[in-house]
Formats: sequence, structure tokens, C-alpha cells
Amino acid sequence: MTVFVPRDRPADYAEVAARMTSVQLRRHYRASTSQIARWSAEVGRQRLPSHTPVIIPMPADFPEHASLTLEQLMEKYGRARAVLRRWRKEAGYIPGKPKVVEPAQVPCPAPLQVHGLKRMAGVGAPLPYRRDMTKAGRAAEYLQQFGGVWRCAESGKPDPEGKFWRRGNAVLTDAEIIERAEWMRNRREAA
Repeated sequence: MTVFVPRDRPADYAEVAARMTSVQLRRHYRASTSQIARWSAEVGRQRLPSHTPVIIPMPADFPEHASLTLEQLMEKYGRARAVLRRWRKEAGYIPGKPKVVEPAQVPCPAPLQVHGLKRMAGVGAPLPYRRDMTKAGRAAEYLQQFGGVWRCAESGKPDPEGKFWRRGNAVLTDAEIIERAEWMRNRREAA
């Protein structure tokens, strides 16, 4: 018969428990629900429902480091990308945008004669594809070979004039889409 021996409470439990839900604590410490409940009772922690978001405050030194890449920020602060993006907004950091170069206008061709009928190009015809030649646009085009990538609004809804990119469930800035493309290229070259 197996006898259950309770684990000792980690030294940093009270500090970590103040900013995490029970589900997050179970994952973080790899402990059962009853173990987390026991440790929470020991430190006098009020149980947070798992659906209650925990807002992690921005550290005082974050604004001076906000220009680092997300990977560097994740390593430095140990937080998820979503938290780091929120902190960037709070710090007033706007990732540098590459200068947008407008592609040359495509001239409208002359009317076409199709089986005796005149058809004007542009009337009922699809618009010519305007390729985004910015660094972010080329990065998005590279990532499209691995899955869908498109322009969107900050909410994630498709928007051809949007300032963000959608890749899977992630809504990314220009700097982040370039970062992902470089990471994928380096990964493919290493293989």
C-alpha cells in the first residue's frame, strides 16, 4: 500500500501564490489540488477562482528595458509574452516601425475583348495584389509557408490596413513578426 507523504511548502510559496491562481500554482509547483490548498491555508492565502485574472504589476525598471526583444524580456523577467506586451503599452513603448515604401501604382490595362464582349479590367475583376515590401511584410510572407499570416487590428480581426499581424492565435507587432521569421529561418538553417 502506498502511503501519501505531504511535501514541505516551498520557501517562496507565499510570494508566488499572491500573483497566481490555484491552477497556475498546481502547474508551477507540480502539486495536487489538495497540496496547494494545504499550503495556501498555511500562509493564509485567500483562494482565487481559476477564472479570475491576476494582474501582474510592471516592475519599476521595465521602461528602460522595454526595447529588448520579447525573448530577452522573457528571460530577464520570467513572464509570458502577453504580460510583457501589456507592460510595453503601460511603459509607452512603441516598437520601431520600418519606413513604409508605397509600391508603384499598377496601371489599369486596356479593355479586354472576350468572346465578342467588352470587359473592363477593374470592373468586376479582382484588384491587383499589392505586395507589402516592408521588412515586416517580407517576414510575414516568409512565415506564410508554415501557416496563415495576415494583417489585423489589435483585437485580432482581419484588417488589410491594420497595424498588427495575426499568426495562429497570436497578434504580433511588426517587430515581433520579424523576430519570429528570423527565429524560424535560423531554426531551419540549423537543421
